[in-house]
This record gives sequence, structure tokens and C-alpha cells, in this order.
Amino acid sequence: MDQESEGALSHLRASEEAINFLASIDPQELSHCLFGDELMTMSRDGTHLGEFRMRVYSAPYREHPDSGGGTRFLVHATSKGAINDIPCGTTVCAYVTTNLATLEQHHHEYLELNEQALDRKVELVWQEESLLVNKVVTEGEEVLRESVRLEMSHLAGFLSEASCLLLTRLLTRRAHVPHDLTFLCLDSESCLATCTFRSLGTEELSIGEKKVEVFGIERTLYSQTAPPTTWHSYYLLDGHLVRREQVGSPTTMMIVRLPAQTPAAEEAEEEVDTDSGVEQQTLNWEEDMQMYSRFLDRKEELLSEHAEYARAHPELRALLGDFLQYLLLRKPADPVACAAPYFASFSALDRDIPSTRSPPTPQSTTDATAAASPGDGVVA
Repeated sequence: MDQESEGALSHLRASEEAINFLASIDPQELSHCLFGDELMTMSRDGTHLGEFRMRVYSAPYREHPDSGGGTRFLVHATSKGAINDIPCGTTVCAYVTTNLATLEQHHHEYLELNEQALDRKVELVWQEESLLVNKVVTEGEEVLRESVRLEMSHLAGFLSEASCLLLTRLLTRRAHVPHDLTFLCLDSESCLATCTFRSLGTEELSIGEKKVEVFGIERTLYSQTAPPTTWHSYYLLDGHLVRREQVGSPTTMMIVRLPAQTPAAEEAEEEVDTDSGVEQQTLNWEEDMQMYSRFLDRKEELLSEHAEYARAHPELRALLGDFLQYLLLRKPADPVACAAPYFASFSALDRDIPSTRSPPTPQSTTDATAAASPGDGVVA
């Protein structure tokens, strides 16, 4: 970073209260924040627009498992849906430490417009005494790449997006937000900014037919180039997110049903008839760190294999593109029926070549699910 850039950032500081708060975090506190949240994105008239999912795991940092010692947390959050019939989504995947320092974060956002798609990827990597910010923005055929290195001397009290998500769980479990809690962060353009957290107090919120007590937190981001942006989030007292909204936005994220860990949900489960006398156990592989880690590893392996095959056969894109154009021009009522005669013409090219292909090996259910699950892996 040049001297002019350093001078422009010199006035941005985290508050002493925020820096002291990060230093006071007990790793045992964060161990109670390892669970998942699932919410639905709704419009003001109740229309379902998409989903939001977040998971936090205790996991070793794969690149540097022994760097600095201590526990590492994997934060994985995805939001996808369609607003005004325009598909959009966001994925955040990061490794953070027990004091919420970010070792690495991948932030991916996309917006599929009619004429051209907008795709934005931002990678944060902590390297020795600095934070490397790599940004790739693709708009149609144009690709913009930018890299910025932020020195450690300017980053006391810095929080990534993943760290902010974990921080709000911790604040909720404490049921207290200290006064003047101001951190450094990045704005929507990946420029250094500040964000504040403020308590909204406790109130009752209806979830289905039940009323539960929730704790509200206001987060406001102050960019140097845009007006402030504010979010209001409400949590159960154990840290589960139940409602989130950006002030001024026509959409709201809402939980559909109470998670099983809450007392209200446990009381509802006790009312269910269990005449069989057999204790039922539900296996949720997404909540099991080892199983989910194997899922991510297998998914990355499949994606790599598929990408390698596609690179080795560039004719695939032309073949599929021609077939799609064939369908769009003719607009058949039964596209499947049209596929048979269309691709049959290609078989004539090797009609006289003896077949040496072995029968295909059926793909396992796990592999097929991994290959077909969008937005659940680490953004490249």
C-alpha cells in the first residue's frame, strides 16, 4: 500500500471497547455457538423468495493446521433466491480464531440479470503482518481483478463478514452489547470501513403458534463512499437467529420453526406420542463435522474431475449450446422427445466403429447429491 493510501486509512480506528472485547473472549464461550440456522427470505406480502443457511464448526485450518495453535472455527453461510424474478445469491466461507481474527475468507456474490450476469468474488487471506484482499468482478464479458494489502498496523479490531456473524451469536448469549462497540470491516466495495453494534433489547416474537423471547442487535456499516447500511437481527437467547432484515429493504429473513435445542421446541417434542418405547435418533449429516467435512472433500473432488473433463472436451459447450438453440427456435412441447432424433444424427458418425465402451458405473447417492448441490462449497 502506498503512503497516500495509508494516510487515507489513518483516521479509521476500532474503539478501545471493541478491541478489549475481542481480547476478553473465552474459547469456551464460542464452543456453545457451534450449530446451524435456517431461515426463509420473505417479501412484505409473504411471498417466499429464497433461503438462508449458516453453519459453524470447530475445525483445523487446512493450510496451516499448527499455525498459532488453538481452536479454529469454520463459518459457512449461504443465501440464495430470486428478487423481482432475478436470481441472486451470496456465499461466505471462512476460518476464524477464538478471538474472531480471520485466517481466510471467501465471499461470493452473484446476480443473474437478463442481459448480463454480475459475479463478484472477494478472498481474504492473512499473511504474516498483513491482510491480502483479492477481488474479481465479472460483469458480462468484462473481468476486473484487483489486489490490495492492508498492513496489520491499521487492522486492530478488524472483523470479516464471517466474524460478524459469529460475534452476534456471542453477544446474544451474553445478552449484553457493550457501549461504543465499533469495529473495522470491509464495505460492499471491499474498502476499509467501520461497523457498530447496538442492543435492541428483548421482546416477544411469534414463531408459528408460539411466542418466544428474543434479543435484538443492530449492526450499522459506515462506508467512506456510500450512506450507512443498517441491519436488525433477532436471536433466541441461545444464539439461534430467528429474524433478520436490512432497514429499508422490502425483504425479511424469518425462521420457519423452532430449532430442537430450544426449550419451547423440546416441550413440543415431549407431547408427541411415543408408544413404541423405542428411542428414535435422527442422524443429520450436515451437523456432524466429520461427515460434512467428507462431503465437502468429495464435492471438491467431483467438481475438479468434472472441470478437468470439460476442459479436455471443449466440444461439449458447442454441442449443448447448439441443442439449446435448436429447442429455443422450435419451442417443442416435449423437449425430451426432440432430444432423441437430434442426437441420433451424431451416432451416424461412428456407426461403423465397434463399440468399446464399458457399461457406466452407477453414481452413488452421496456423490450425486454432492455434484448437484449448488452454493454449499468453498468459493474458489
